[in-house]
Amino acid sequence: VLVPPRANQQPKELHMHNDLRIDKSYWLRDDARKAPAVLEYLKAENQYTAAAMADTVKLQDELYKEMRGRIKEEDTSVAARCAWQAAVIRLLKAVVAVGNCILNSQDRKSWAIFMLCSWLMHVPAHHCRGPFAMLCT
Repeated sequence: VLVPPRANQQPKELHMHNDLRIDKSYWLRDDARKAPAVLEYLKAENQYTAAAMADTVKLQDELYKEMRGRIKEEDTSVAARCAWQAAVIRLLKAVVAVGNCILNSQDRKSWAIFMLCSWLMHVPAHHCRGPFAMLCT
């Protein structure tokens, strides 16, 4: 049985705009990405995610290849009425560009699938037509 790692609760008071907010996870903010405790926790999170998603690796590969195969990388002929499709293309390019900088090959695929699926959850059903229709169902 997989047990997800639990982040320590270290309350911190944050004062802004005449408001007090208690953030129990503020210690996880590490803009320099050098705090050993944060890096250790993130490593545990990544290991948990990899173990939890291990049985979907083949499916992730297939989905990633299919999504990339349906998009012409440099297609600028998308009509104005299909602006959301152009947005998907831009999103995938950005996801791949970011992924190439910070993620290994398998994580890039998972990241792209996650980002695209997250975005598609907000696409109205009447926009789901054309080459991306299968992704909206």
